[in-house]
Amino acid sequence: GAFAPPPPPSPPRAASRLSIPRADLASGLPRLAPVWTEGVAVFGDQSPARWTAYAAWMAARGLIGPDLDPAAAFTTALLPTEPSAAAPLASPAP
Repeated sequence: GAFAPPPPPSPPRAASRLSIPRADLASGLPRLAPVWTEGVAVFGDQSPARWTAYAAWMAARGLIGPDLDPAAAFTTALLPTEPSAAAPLASPAP
């Protein structure tokens, strides 16, 4: 038979496995947000250079194979062509 990977855990189950106290997560997220949003207008936006840097980071940690071509895994084809009010700004007002 074909190999089927197990389904990913649901977000609540995955969160329950974290060993970081919720208060620490809540205080750490505002500190990380500037790193995650540096140089982008909308949270989650990626450029080819940013994507390639992330792939290099993952490869250095053994999370992906060193032979993976990050350019082949990058596309903006599914993104909206116009900004959306539903998309959060990268740097929310204080």
